[in-house]
Amino acid sequence: MERTFHAKYIIQKVLPFLQKMDTAQRKERDLEKEIQGVSKCSDNIKTAEYGHIDLYCSLCSISIADYHRGCTTCPYVLCLQCCEDLRAGNIRLGAYRMPVKYVDYGLEYRHGGVKKIGKVSVGGIKVLRRHTLIDKDPAKHVEPSKRWVCDENGAIPCPPEDRGGCGESTLELRGLFCGDAISKLIEEAREYNELPSSIEGNSCPKGSEGPNEESSNQYSVYSPNFKQTEDMTREDLMDFQQHWSKGEPIVVQKVIDTDPGLSWEPQAMWASLCYVNRHHKELRMTTTNCLDFSKEDVLPQNFFKGYVKGDFDSKGWPKLLMLEKWPSSKLFEEELPLHLFELLRRLPFKDYMRDGYLNMANKIRDGSPDFDMGPSGAVVYGFDHELGRGDSVTKVHYERCDMINVLVHEQAVSPTQSQRATIQNLKEKHDSQDAKELQKAPNEGGEIEGAVVWHIFRKTDVPKLATYLKENFKKFRHLYCNRVPEVIHPILDESLYLDAYHMRKLEEDHGIRAWVIVQNVGDAVIVPAGCPFQLRNLKSCTKMRLDFVSPESVESCLNLCQEYRVLPRVHARKKDSLQVGKMIVYAVRDAVSDIKGSRV
Repeated sequence: MERTFHAKYIIQKVLPFLQKMDTAQRKERDLEKEIQGVSKCSDNIKTAEYGHIDLYCSLCSISIADYHRGCTTCPYVLCLQCCEDLRAGNIRLGAYRMPVKYVDYGLEYRHGGVKKIGKVSVGGIKVLRRHTLIDKDPAKHVEPSKRWVCDENGAIPCPPEDRGGCGESTLELRGLFCGDAISKLIEEAREYNELPSSIEGNSCPKGSEGPNEESSNQYSVYSPNFKQTEDMTREDLMDFQQHWSKGEPIVVQKVIDTDPGLSWEPQAMWASLCYVNRHHKELRMTTTNCLDFSKEDVLPQNFFKGYVKGDFDSKGWPKLLMLEKWPSSKLFEEELPLHLFELLRRLPFKDYMRDGYLNMANKIRDGSPDFDMGPSGAVVYGFDHELGRGDSVTKVHYERCDMINVLVHEQAVSPTQSQRATIQNLKEKHDSQDAKELQKAPNEGGEIEGAVVWHIFRKTDVPKLATYLKENFKKFRHLYCNRVPEVIHPILDESLYLDAYHMRKLEEDHGIRAWVIVQNVGDAVIVPAGCPFQLRNLKSCTKMRLDFVSPESVESCLNLCQEYRVLPRVHARKKDSLQVGKMIVYAVRDAVSDIKGSRV
């Protein structure tokens, strides 16, 4: 009964997007009739055979769910959206762009001093590293010289070699499914497109009804209170769905309890890994230094020592390091099975997580080698006061899909009075440098009680947020503490963090306020796809993250795919690895099958 209930819910939420996909495919089929000069072509559409390889458009890198055009001579494939753009003459959109460069001027400059000039190589300075968002393939930075246009009847030739094709054949219409399978699936699903009456009209008595703008400067957050996640009822699930459908973040407290039999302390987990496989002792860890966001390799024992006691650079400034994707999902599966079991057992709203029926990512997990939804960990240092430069932060961005983040361990680090005095002196130098180079007032941030502070923005505020970031990006620093020279996409670049100064200006200039969440050990923060967010670590923290795709977030995921699609080819987040189109097809197919099975 529960499975049927969820199946109908998926169809009700997802079917409109499958119908939109089918409309585009019908349009391409009709055009193919004109190209071939026949009255019916659906039976003649070739079913592509690519094995278990995930298929991506050769031009825009978006994943392909069904219909596409492919060359009969070379591997070039084109999605239907790019076919439409080519016919409309918009194929240059976002395709080529020169990379952004940052320059290492030395530690003295990072702390408010003068720029140290190295060997003269490019523009009078030594260029040591490019922006981490930039793909290093030089072929992606060059504008092709040869034109590529479609034929008068709409047929599309394979592009010339400098555009990635062979220039010899015409791209034929292909499908990953047989003929008009999507159209037939829609006809079946319409019979079951019923909104469950128990969801329709749910008044959601628990939690907030949304932003409480009159009573607070912050938006209230729905935070259900469970003694144990196993005690959740269908009513609790429907309360969650009411808020989740509005695009609101959710906080569930005390998901993970302190268990003396299983330690989440990162050094203890590392010791467990070393016990299973001794080679972990010899591996260096690649971390990110939050002062300048450069990469730094450290020995595990040194990293974990800094996690507990803190670390400082040669100037006396807090050295805040971030170790991302540790443990990886592979390590969890193979070498930390007890931790994985406990984490999954404790997760709230299990119908949406990992193997839950309402997690649409489950529909295509098998056979997709690059499709990693976690869980994975992150181990980071933190500092209780906002420094203004070198804070332990995740910069403002949004993820490709929904995400749950569980704080499993925290460690307070307390600098001495002498260390704090040194920090204050350096901070004054930073402020002076920022006033001169960024025309920015000193940061006004103070101390916050907790382990992690999150700022999560509403989806409806994205245009205003993007406008503010585009207008003010030169008031931010990023790699090597360089002033940000330009932004390609102000949110997907993940190069800007809004400190207290910018959060105040954002509200004054655009009326935008964020949900502010203070996360403590054991708390789970659930963020819907399409909501930009940033966070700052106030203590040394160990977190576990799991990605999922809910039916409610399909529209946001599709919109994000379109944003990836028009990014320049040099952008590191260009490729759409989520394959949400496939998820839609398989989710509806499985839902129809399950409802049919329940009626037998």
